[in-house]
Amino acid sequence: MKISNFLDKITWSIADKGLFVGYGLVQIVQMNMMTPAEFGLFALLISIHTWIFVVSDAVSLQNIIQFGTNKERAPKANFYSLCLHLAIVLVLPMYFFLLREPISIICGVEELTYIFSILPIFCLATTVRTYCIKFVFKHVKMNHLFLINLALFLPMTLITLYFLYIDGSLCLERMVLMYLCGHTISSIIAFLLTRKNIKISTKGSLRLSEVLNFSFPLLCTNALQALPKQLDSYLVSFFFGTSVTGIYYSAKTLFRVFEEALAAAQGLVYPAAVRRIEAHDYTGLKEIISKSVSFLFFAFAGILLFLQTGVSDWLISTFLNEKFISATGQFNLLSFAALGLPFYIFSSLLVAEKKPKILFRFVLVSVCCFITTFCIVGYIGNSNYIALSYISYNFALGITCTGYYLKNRDYKLSDIFRTISDLIYALKK
Repeated sequence: MKISNFLDKITWSIADKGLFVGYGLVQIVQMNMMTPAEFGLFALLISIHTWIFVVSDAVSLQNIIQFGTNKERAPKANFYSLCLHLAIVLVLPMYFFLLREPISIICGVEELTYIFSILPIFCLATTVRTYCIKFVFKHVKMNHLFLINLALFLPMTLITLYFLYIDGSLCLERMVLMYLCGHTISSIIAFLLTRKNIKISTKGSLRLSEVLNFSFPLLCTNALQALPKQLDSYLVSFFFGTSVTGIYYSAKTLFRVFEEALAAAQGLVYPAAVRRIEAHDYTGLKEIISKSVSFLFFAFAGILLFLQTGVSDWLISTFLNEKFISATGQFNLLSFAALGLPFYIFSSLLVAEKKPKILFRFVLVSVCCFITTFCIVGYIGNSNYIALSYISYNFALGITCTGYYLKNRDYKLSDIFRTISDLIYALKK
């Protein structure tokens, strides 16, 4: 695998992730304009919204890539994906809307009634954007991804600056308005950029049963994964209250730098892996996977080491006000979870090889580790150790997925260090 062949795509992908880093700075401004409790409520809204689209990605959107490499089957795969996507993002929010009162009582958060009331329109604004982005990844149009995300972040940044100018404060209602504007504009741009690549038809040999046979285990997997990744905000709120939720979510917001880097890698690796598998090019497949895992591992390890020298303490104390200063300890501990993220590439490989049932077993074990750790932390009552639950999940999933390929495929533990040998070879050359 020659990096030069992907240089333009990697460049645009880096530029796209630069948008996330840039908006991360805007989010720091937003945090400083809100109280931890108010920011915690916004975290609950974003968490349930993200979970719904994680479910849709598993059941519907993943099929655009998985079954889209075959030109004859692709239009029907797109049709099934659209129907399933619309069903999920319309039905699930309405389900939470109808149950908003009992859920708010169970969770002990009265404001959940408002959150679940605006959830349907919040999801509707994101529907077109998420569907179209899958075609961006399918055709590896990373320049289009940059423009779509720019259309999301630029309006939200401008609205943030507007409220900063008029009174310097943000509340849940203002954040909702801001995100509705951003997602609506981004959806329009996404459709305009991808409409020529979206071919939909009810004709073709692809059966719905085949799609669901692939999607259902993946649904179970992604629904489980959402517990440590998105719905942990509800657990934090249940055990420690919305103020601590706001503190922890601010730490996770900073941690997103690692997660977005992984998402960028997976966005490039997964479609390439599907193509290699379809072509039975397993040598090329191993090259892609091993180089990706190795590069991410050493990159994340270097960043982690840099942060632990006191840089993260300085960054948080400099840019966050005293309301969120306790996020420093949360982030320092949470950042160790980054060492497990590179091995998620093997989970993408399991999906590409149409082995979601195996991945489900690994995720189940990992979520059990997460829940056990979280319950211990909740029982102790020390919110400083909340991040341990996510660390245990990351390492459990990374170890199980990697262990599968070390045992059943021609992968070696030494492949993790190939970045060093590649670098030495490049320097000698």
